[in-house]
Amino acid sequence: MKTLVSAVSLTILAVHLSAVPSASFKQGPRPIDAPANGIGRWVPDIAFVTVEGKKGRLSDFKRKKALVVAFTGASCPLSKRFAPTLAAIEKAYGPKGVAFVFVDPIAVKGAKEDLREMAGEQGFEGPVILDEDESLTRALGARTTTDTFVLDSARTVLYRGPVDDQYGIGYQLDQPRRQYLKEALDAHLTGKPIQSTAFWAPGCELDLSPAKDPKQQVWTYHNRISRILEANCVECHREGGVGPFGLEHYDEAKENAGMIRKVVSEGICPLGLPPTHPKDIPRLGPMTVPFVHRTKQTFLHGSKTGNRKETRRTPPSPESAKANGQSVRPTQSFPSPRKSRSRQPGKCPTSTCG
Repeated sequence: MKTLVSAVSLTILAVHLSAVPSASFKQGPRPIDAPANGIGRWVPDIAFVTVEGKKGRLSDFKRKKALVVAFTGASCPLSKRFAPTLAAIEKAYGPKGVAFVFVDPIAVKGAKEDLREMAGEQGFEGPVILDEDESLTRALGARTTTDTFVLDSARTVLYRGPVDDQYGIGYQLDQPRRQYLKEALDAHLTGKPIQSTAFWAPGCELDLSPAKDPKQQVWTYHNRISRILEANCVECHREGGVGPFGLEHYDEAKENAGMIRKVVSEGICPLGLPPTHPKDIPRLGPMTVPFVHRTKQTFLHGSKTGNRKETRRTPPSPESAKANGQSVRPTQSFPSPRKSRSRQPGKCPTSTCG
């Protein structure tokens, strides 16, 4: 299904790029909800095979300061236009400790040969992959053939969106006005918050087939639950916070899984404070339902903590959290089970009191 839909998108896009568009048709990068689109999420250690037949995994780059997973392709007009820019960014940031992986999500006939040829022409140095089984596309949640992702060394998604805004659907500029990918990399490498973390990237839309490997959907405390709690709950449910119990550690979350489900499902704030709108408790958006289900599954149906190495090593700063649309107080990495600590009265710093 993905191949058919993408092929139709390619034809339509090529026609529009060659035509003189009306102003109303022009589509460029636009902001999207950061938490709902994977910012702060952990990415599994996906295995891949390059177009040259070499095997690898995302964890091969764990000693790098950042990993850029750039979606591209020889069959998409916009991807081809961004290719020289991607090559230039790789050349500039490689010496700074940033690794690059190039992924073509459209496995049409002849794609591997075309992708190999394009990579050679552009001078891509990182692995070039035809994602025939959709594993990378699905794990990252790519939506178009021009999506780029910045991951930290723990495979946490820090940025997703276009390379820049020089090319879009129905327009092109002599020079980009915003260089989103470079902005994200510069901020991360200097320890500053990424101000703009999530955008829709204009390109050939992707339509993924149903998931085939259920193992990729397994949630554990360290790879998903801890990150969601950190982004949405720990601001109040921490030592010194107004929350009646902590959610900084596995044992605390496990013992309070029932209350977590109730608060998220019903949108209530059971602290005697003014009622809070359900959308703010916590700010999970469309993730609310799967979060409730997975919390129950993770804590009550035998799943344990998971691999501690999958926990984000460096929690976000308050500035970074705010820029990512999160409500989070910086805490240490979530360790293995330990005794809960008593909480002191305090004042909840925001309305997110779930």
